[in-house]
Amino acid sequence: MKKIFSLIVLLSSMTMLLTLAAGCSDNGSQSDSTTNKETNTVNSQGSAPSYSDGISFNTDASFDSEKVFKSIKINDTLLPCPFSLSDLGDEYSFGENYFLGDEPNPGRVIGNILHDGSKALSFDIYNVEASYQSDDKKLAQVKFDIISQDQDDTMNSHTLLSVNGISIGDKMETVGNTLGIPDSLSKDGDAPASYTYIDSNDTTKKIQFDFSEGLVSSITIYYNILSE
Repeated sequence: MKKIFSLIVLLSSMTMLLTLAAGCSDNGSQSDSTTNKETNTVNSQGSAPSYSDGISFNTDASFDSEKVFKSIKINDTLLPCPFSLSDLGDEYSFGENYFLGDEPNPGRVIGNILHDGSKALSFDIYNVEASYQSDDKKLAQVKFDIISQDQDDTMNSHTLLSVNGISIGDKMETVGNTLGIPDSLSKDGDAPASYTYIDSNDTTKKIQFDFSEGLVSSITIYYNILSE
C-alpha cells in the first residue's frame, strides 16, 4: 500500500513539473512574439516617407508646372515664359561665336549670354530663320528654347537664375521639399546627381536640377525639347 501511495505522489510531482515547464515555454514564446510585433510596428510606422533608396521628399508638395515656369527670375527680375534676350535688359548681350548650325537643324543657335562682359547663362534656340542668324537685334527678340546656368556663371557674372525661389548653391533637400518627388532621378554612385520635373500637359517642357555634394550646381530650363 505504501508503495502504491509513493508511486501516486511521484506521478503527481512529475505531472506538476511538466505543467510548469510547459507554462514557462508558452510564456517565453508569447514574450518573444510580443517583442517582435512591437519592433515591426516601430519599423513600419516610424520611418518617414521616402523615394528611391531612402531619399526623402515632401510628399505633400506637387510640381505645378504653370506656376513654376511663371516663377523664373534673373536676380529680382521676373521673366516671361519663355523669354528672349531683350527681356533681360541692356546690360545683357550675346557672347561671341554664338551661332552653331548643324546638319539636322541648320537653324539651331547655341551660345552664351553675357552680363557686363561675363558669361551668365547658356542658351539654345531651334529653327532660327537665316535672316535672324546674323542679326543680333532680330535674334534678341527670339524666345529661348533652353536656358541654363551653372556655378561658374553665378560667380563670374553676379547673376542668379532662380526657379520658384531655388537657385545655384541651395540644398538638394530644398528642391525636394519645394517641388516634391521628381519625375525622374539620376544618381552618381549612391548620391543623387539630378532631379527632373516634367510638365504633365506638355512633356517638351521640363526643369532639371543637377547636384554636387548635396547642393544645386546647375539649373536647366527646357521650354521646348527639340524633336529630331
